Amino acid sequence: MSERPTLAASWTVAPNDCHTVESERAAMATMISEVYDALKSAGAPEEQARKAAEVVAGYENRFARIDDNLTLLKWMVGFNLAASVGIIMLLLRL
Repeated sequence: MSERPTLAASWTVAPNDCHTVESERAAMATMISEVYDALKSAGAPEEQARKAAEVVAGYENRFARIDDNLTLLKWMVGFNLAASVGIIMLLLRL
């Protein structure tokens, strides 16, 4: 029986993408102990509980990156809005 490829092993990366397979594997090495403990107490096998906790940790890392990007975008929009209002005020003064 052949093993199913893992997410990190089967993931392809576009040339201009900032994510790499190595960063995905590093994210997968981390697991959330609360999820692992909950799955173990629910009767899941140890290997499946560990893999599921790693996958959840990977999604948590992705959400953290999205949150960081949104913070940057908020600052960019605020700066653009302030600059636009300043330019409009200068044009109306003339």
